Amino acid sequence: TSPDLPAVLSKEVDSGAFIANTELDKPFVVLGASAANALFGDDAPLGSTIQVRGQDFIVLGVMQAEKMSNVRVGPAFDDAVFVSIPSLKSLHAGEPRFQFIYAVTDQANHTAEVAQRMKTTLRHNHGGENDFSVLTRRDAIAVSDQQTKFITTAAILIMSISLVVAGV
Repeated sequence: TSPDLPAVLSKEVDSGAFIANTELDKPFVVLGASAANALFGDDAPLGSTIQVRGQDFIVLGVMQAEKMSNVRVGPAFDDAVFVSIPSLKSLHAGEPRFQFIYAVTDQANHTAEVAQRMKTTLRHNHGGENDFSVLTRRDAIAVSDQQTKFITTAAILIMSISLVVAGV
């Protein structure tokens, strides 16, 4: 991750600090609230050492717990362990593997242009392969809406069949 992640995601650090530009080469982690609780329970994790793939990392901070939501677009950050990109490279023998890349534009009307440039860059970096997805917030919400409509339709269908079988 980069030091900008909390601002990009509109997330706050609950205790400690997030990884700063001057600390990118240090073995620091920032834990999601659930990850911190799972690893340390009621104990204070700041300054403690955890192992990730056999490497020691010092807990620099803990993110604020996410508010519960029925609709989630993206991963659950409460379960995450955040490391810097140099640390990620060391964990993966110099070849970092990213699950998600989050970006913020300076103006909302630039979103489509930035998304297209990201697609072009990623396609180039992946040897011309389209083995990735670039979703704007609007795209992600549309996907979530489609999933909700599918689940609603399936539930109505199941209830209808149940009523027919029951002879109502």
